[in-house]
Amino acid sequence: MRYTKIVATIGPACDTKIDQLIKHGVDVARLNFSHGNYDYFKKVIKQIRNVNSLIPILLDTKGPEVRIGDIKPTQIEKNSFVNLVPFGAKLDLGSIPLSYTNLSADVKKGDKLMIDDGKLILRVERFDGKTVVCKALDSHVLLPRKSVDVLGGSVSLPDLTLQDKKDISFGVKQGVDIIAVSLVRNAKTITQVRKLAPKQFIVAKIEHPEAVKNFDAILSVSDGIMIARGDLGLTVPTEKVPTLQKKMIDKCNLAGKPVIVATQMLDSMTTEPIPTRAEASDVANAVFDGVDALMLSGETASGDYPIESVKMMEKIAHEADAHLKEKSVHIHKSKETMVESMCVLITEAAHEMNVKAIITPTVTGYTSRLLAKYRPKIPIVGITRNLVVGRTLNLSKGVRSFVINKPTAHSQIKECIDEIVDLHNLKKSDLVIVAYNNSQNVSGTTNVFEIREVKELM
Repeated sequence: MRYTKIVATIGPACDTKIDQLIKHGVDVARLNFSHGNYDYFKKVIKQIRNVNSLIPILLDTKGPEVRIGDIKPTQIEKNSFVNLVPFGAKLDLGSIPLSYTNLSADVKKGDKLMIDDGKLILRVERFDGKTVVCKALDSHVLLPRKSVDVLGGSVSLPDLTLQDKKDISFGVKQGVDIIAVSLVRNAKTITQVRKLAPKQFIVAKIEHPEAVKNFDAILSVSDGIMIARGDLGLTVPTEKVPTLQKKMIDKCNLAGKPVIVATQMLDSMTTEPIPTRAEASDVANAVFDGVDALMLSGETASGDYPIESVKMMEKIAHEADAHLKEKSVHIHKSKETMVESMCVLITEAAHEMNVKAIITPTVTGYTSRLLAKYRPKIPIVGITRNLVVGRTLNLSKGVRSFVINKPTAHSQIKECIDEIVDLHNLKKSDLVIVAYNNSQNVSGTTNVFEIREVKELM
């Protein structure tokens, strides 16, 4: 069994192949709201729901960003000077417009601007009013709408743009399950999003130096974390990204919150049928570090080999998970609570008794996710009456969910035990642990666990 989950970005290269993506291992469908329109997203959401109603849909916001304006392709030569002018200003010959009005106030002489995901680097030389005069450190063909980032700095954009608010409201109406908040800088942004989407699972994207600085506070108010290494590597030194990734994964594991690693996982498969060995190692090492999920971006959204990318990610993750299963994983309790102590005992009992699965009827998914924190090396089955809870549980490592509308834990289990047996190749004589609350519909208070033979539950 593969325990690590796969998030795939849906786009023009794969939007007619959603059934194949899911068949070959996709656990979460991502919609990137930096591209596309509402009519397109409505169509894709309907397609996903028709293929598999339990696949969670993740809405990834555009975020507060600076981009190059609508220009014709422009050749920028190394050591040439480039004039960046604010949005709405009069354009002189050779000037490059921005989508932002206040860059001149946010940067200083010597700052480096990473254009088009770092493919072009401009160094700030001087200012001519609100025009920022830069020197090109590379040659590059500059295209419209490409990204602009300040290395080691930031710009004075709002935490949550008006467009983001509109997109989140649209997503809520369409029934998306997860909101990934781009370019988060502080915990306040997550609090704002939660007011707009109170029933959705909120994931903070870490891709800015301020987010790294405020990581603990952001983690405390988020349901999960996405480490967006591409943009993060444009605003902090590249050599620091691997260490930051490991530290953030450790903190997410300790908190028992799902963590996704994203960007350039299998980037070469955008145009090639197989990844580089370095990419395969990168994916495996993310699994070894403790991620819950791995994300494919351009590989599936716009690449030439979307299905092959998913298959490859599945194979690498499966192999890495098998290696982890042979190793001990020690994660300490973050809180001295009854539920957390129960989860530690359940994990230990599962190991000692050679238990084959842990079954957790759940109201909010809290116990299932907390068990996932301890990486018990056997499947965790979350059973819930709440469809959104059932979907979002599929983001947590090792958890598979069932949505069963029955009034008691035991009636829920009885309803789906045959499917659980088939899914995990269980025998009637196998032992499983059932963890539940004996006061129905009380969330986060699991207080009973039983070790049972499968046949007793049938």
